[in-house]
Amino acid sequence: MEHDHAGEPIRTVRGHAGGAAAPAGGGLGSEPGSHEITINAIAPGLTRTETAICTNGANGGFERAIAGSSVPVTEEPLDLVSTPLYVCDEGSGFLTGRTIVVDGGSAKH
Repeated sequence: MEHDHAGEPIRTVRGHAGGAAAPAGGGLGSEPGSHEITINAIAPGLTRTETAICTNGANGGFERAIAGSSVPVTEEPLDLVSTPLYVCDEGSGFLTGRTIVVDGGSAKH
């Protein structure tokens, strides 16, 4: 078991990359709160980047994402800027343990 800087056991289950982002935000958000530390995650949709153009967005991937989205446009990197700015602002200090999905409504909850 790992220990934090004060010698207390860290009881949070650590996820791995990919689909673990949602549960990691919730699990990591509770323990550090007593130290006024908040932990959140941002889950973007298919965003037009150089890598996405060659991989997931290729062969109609962007078009399929648009077809299943509430906002029928391709997500651009600038569409994500305001979310981390909000999460890092003092005004969001009570927000913790959340995964904020920024995907134009393509993930149906």
